[in-house]
Amino acid sequence: MLHYLADTNAFIIPRELVDAQTDDMNSVDKMVGSGPFILDKFVALQVASFVRNPNWFAKDRLADQGLPDRPILDGYEVPWTPGDDTAIEVAFTTKQVDVAGYVDQTNAERVAAKLGLELSDEPQAGFANSRILVADSPAAVTPFKDLRLRQAISMAADRNRLGQLMYQQWFLLGSPVGQACRAWALPLDQLTKKPGYRFTRRGATQTWWRRGICGRPPVARISAQCRPTTRASPIR
Repeated sequence: MLHYLADTNAFIIPRELVDAQTDDMNSVDKMVGSGPFILDKFVALQVASFVRNPNWFAKDRLADQGLPDRPILDGYEVPWTPGDDTAIEVAFTTKQVDVAGYVDQTNAERVAAKLGLELSDEPQAGFANSRILVADSPAAVTPFKDLRLRQAISMAADRNRLGQLMYQQWFLLGSPVGQACRAWALPLDQLTKKPGYRFTRRGATQTWWRRGICGRPPVARISAQCRPTTRASPIR
């Protein structure tokens, strides 16, 4: 909750736009914002197009730097991104699109190097949470019903290593307020010293073996599977 209040997810919206029955505002005609662009067209799985917001509250904020009346673009289009890196690379190298992100981060670096471009690297707030599904049936027999085992797994999980595998070296440990919120996030050198944010196999072993459950059979090897997530974007 702290992260979402500190992040750009915490939009201030008119109360009358929220459905009193469902407590949401998911209707297209109720989507409002305060950004530099306005949604002009949205075609699912095809394209979203945006036009310049002439009433953007920050349009004159950089006037003293020679940039009055922003944004300087009249609009832009965001085509639906295919899940295939080859198709994304073809679209980018043939100038069908100006910005591209890749599932495999090494492709972004390779394409940028080949074309002599720079990578745009901006922190993004997100989350990658772990979940353990426990059979709650009284007849189910599983060691995962033991809270101490789940605590031990949580302590033993090397979250930084998992994040690096998932995001291919484009990962920062998160806290209640993510690193993308620079003004509010706890610095990494402080965060990594706190319990739960540092790898502690010894603590996990003590939790499991020193609480009267040494006679339990060993738990099978636990694997974490994930799909790489897009982060890097070469910009033409």
